[in-house]
Amino acid sequence: MTASAYPDISGQRFPVDEGGGLFTNNIFQSINHDVLVRFGNNGNVDVTNNQLNGGGVEFSDMNAGAGILTVSGNTFEGSFANVAAANTAVLRLKNNYNFKTTMVSGNTFTGHMWGASVENYNSLTIDNNTFTPASDSTTFHHIAINTKSISSNSNAIIQVSNSAVLTNNTFNYSGANGGTALSFHNHDIDNAVIGSYTIGNTGNENTFNSGFSNFIYLDNQTGASNTSAFPAYTSLIGAGPGAITTMDCWSVNLDIENNRFDVGSGLQLPSAMNFAQRSALEAALFHKVDNMCLGNLLYFLPVHNITQNTYYQTIQSSVAAANPNDVIECAEFTYNERVTIDKSLTLYGVDKTNCIVDGTGLGMGRGIAVNNGITNVTIEKLTVQNLQEQTATRMQAYTV
Repeated sequence: MTASAYPDISGQRFPVDEGGGLFTNNIFQSINHDVLVRFGNNGNVDVTNNQLNGGGVEFSDMNAGAGILTVSGNTFEGSFANVAAANTAVLRLKNNYNFKTTMVSGNTFTGHMWGASVENYNSLTIDNNTFTPASDSTTFHHIAINTKSISSNSNAIIQVSNSAVLTNNTFNYSGANGGTALSFHNHDIDNAVIGSYTIGNTGNENTFNSGFSNFIYLDNQTGASNTSAFPAYTSLIGAGPGAITTMDCWSVNLDIENNRFDVGSGLQLPSAMNFAQRSALEAALFHKVDNMCLGNLLYFLPVHNITQNTYYQTIQSSVAAANPNDVIECAEFTYNERVTIDKSLTLYGVDKTNCIVDGTGLGMGRGIAVNNGITNVTIEKLTVQNLQEQTATRMQAYTV
């Protein structure tokens, strides 16, 4: 279907079941879907260079006969959909049972409240897209990745391994501080398999411009899905027994160090930020330090074994990998962990005020313990706080 204009009508403008084909150079505007392709079974599906002014695009439940799925060079204008199909993303990718390669590249998303919903999906690359939300919105979402299929029969859906590569994307705010660029939701835990996610890599960093409440958000909702604040499942698929699944925290760690964030000093890699800038970045992330049920967003390797010139996420992992008499330096950071030292070494912080071993949420135990019989251990310029000793219930803070 090429080079045509299709005005606003109800329902779906171009629904295709068990087919494939090319949709290019069109102007679409419909309420629910501008282009809907389900159960594809006849080669490639390409949606390219269209102006999508309505309900956007949905790919769902492709069969084995489907080929490569491509969404590229389109403009998704979300203003109409925000009203006509409220609480719905303008790009929806659902249930990739047959691991069909899916490319979403070079698109412009603008004026939306929700850009892309990725549901029970894998084999996906989202690359070189630009996301700009509805003007002055403080509640928008650019991309939400979810183990749950947003379907009225969600609890009967066959779950697949979830994975994606997200590179070279630009995430803009609305002009008013707020909103979420990228979020991860584990809202169907029955047989969820969370696979590999690449969020930027060297030379292919995503750009997170300033103004977000959350650059990246790991969701911590639990319980029945009909209680979810976002996504608003009940308004989308009802609250019948088939629609309800069980939510749990997103507990898988994600590496986000190869991305550029603007925390008020221009776009920077986290490794190039100073302590104040990393603290501002931390405030715009939601992960394990905010709720212990969540995974970590790994954006900085703060521990440096100077002797071996190797870097680590945690003090304990650096100690485990150290040789006797190594020197380990801790950058300004809050380390939510306990540390056990089992060999002679030197462990020091660059600044005792901001090099913090914090025991929040870890229960009883010591902050830094040296095993019996270990000698020649030097510990300097580290503040240990919020650790609950086995012999007392008080919370302790001390500096070594």
